[in-house]
Amino acid sequence: LSLSHTIGDSVVAYAEWSGASEPGLIQRALQYGEIAGSLPTGVSSLPGLGQGAHFSNDASIGASWAGAKKLTVNFEYQFHQAGLSGNQLRQWLALANLQPATYGEFFRYVRGYASDQQEPLVRRQYFVRADCVDAFVRNLELSAFAFVDATDGSGFTQFSASYYASNHWTLGVLFGGSWGGR
Repeated sequence: LSLSHTIGDSVVAYAEWSGASEPGLIQRALQYGEIAGSLPTGVSSLPGLGQGAHFSNDASIGASWAGAKKLTVNFEYQFHQAGLSGNQLRQWLALANLQPATYGEFFRYVRGYASDQQEPLVRRQYFVRADCVDAFVRNLELSAFAFVDATDGSGFTQFSASYYASNHWTLGVLFGGSWGGR
């Protein structure tokens, strides 16, 4: 389900929702690892991993603002029910600190699985993006975005600059990084 509505001449507000019956992120990572044979040693016997399928919601609500100087800014709140709640994240981090060889390795595996699937690790996050076409000079595009975990404030950001020298050549640079605790 996707809804959008214009507000004035420069803002589009939107909301999106989807739902499906599926196992949680940790259970899917475990299932994938068993099939692929890529789980860390001893992980398949960890307690509390067999949650089974349940109905999960994915939703986002946000707005896009377009300025007069070819600047566009997006802000969005995202909810991914199959991801880890704040309590689950804290529990897994505590277990990973207690037994790094088993829980720590599996948690790193789950994080890698989520990244490979391009799926949020956590349930709630914020997304912000800014893009400016013809910034300072013609054919220069500047873009930046950030994902911020609503639970602990950690996140990932990326900045790019692209200069379109011709129809066949683009010069670009990309910087990215993350912040937050272990």
